[in-house]
Amino acid sequence: MTVCRCLWLLLTGSMFLGVISIGRADPTPATVPSKPPVATPKAVDPGIKAMQDAVSTLSREYAAWKKDQKFGKLRETANFFQENPSTDITAKHILAELHQQTAPDPMADAYVKWQLMSRLTAKVELAQANDLFSIYAQVPQYPSHPGMDRKYWDQAIRGIKEDLSEKVNGAFQPKVDDFKTRIVPLIQYRNELFSHNPVSTRVMLAGLNDLRARVGAGINSTAFWTVYSSTVDVWTADDKTTHGDLLTLADDIKKLQAICADPKNQPYDHVTFDAKAKHLTWAPVGVLDGGQLGAVVTQLTKLANNPEPKMQIRKDN
Repeated sequence: MTVCRCLWLLLTGSMFLGVISIGRADPTPATVPSKPPVATPKAVDPGIKAMQDAVSTLSREYAAWKKDQKFGKLRETANFFQENPSTDITAKHILAELHQQTAPDPMADAYVKWQLMSRLTAKVELAQANDLFSIYAQVPQYPSHPGMDRKYWDQAIRGIKEDLSEKVNGAFQPKVDDFKTRIVPLIQYRNELFSHNPVSTRVMLAGLNDLRARVGAGINSTAFWTVYSSTVDVWTADDKTTHGDLLTLADDIKKLQAICADPKNQPYDHVTFDAKAKHLTWAPVGVLDGGQLGAVVTQLTKLANNPEPKMQIRKDN
């Protein structure tokens, strides 16, 4: 091989290698952008779903009853969670739901909440007392007894000079019966709220406001007064109850006594016929015994003025 040929081979080989070198990809890998960290999904509270199911079931119960009271049936006691136990639903879930409107119809809303309260203990924990009290302190607008519209019913019998009492009562009584049936959920719900609140001065005063609203609507409040007056016994034995508290409650009960005695707060109950005067007369009915109220006023006043240590009021004193 000649020298020239060797040089030619060397030159062409170097150029070929250079071309390969130039065309070869950069061996350094491209930087791959890092993926953002995946957020851990929040745990779903099973109590929320269980609560939604409970509200839905109770709402259907009320709707079925309202549609046809012959076939639909409302619960007579707060027993929903006794029949449908749930470990997922806590007192916290219940209190949160009581702050919400569960249905546009106030009576349906009261029915659902009355039944939801069956999940609570007899008296809520002190940590939940403020929350429950705030709910109870909001006294609702109770629907009025049909017999409270005295002007309407007076006009209905004006000028009648024969004994049509049976006919009038026959038209009037179904309205009263419907009213009494319709308000049961609201009355029961309010009763449950009072009973679950830890006994204190503010609860006693709120209970009295509740009583005033019921009496003003012509609602018979004897059953609630029985519970309330028994709670008075517990309250007076509490060391936190002061003599000033006793006098304040006594004064408020005295005012309630005057409201009960006012004829305008005594709804018409039925008509009777006066054969001698030849006209129909409406007979009102009291909604709360003023005498029972007066007895508690007397006892509270005596207890407040007693220099001896406070003693529990007893009904037989």
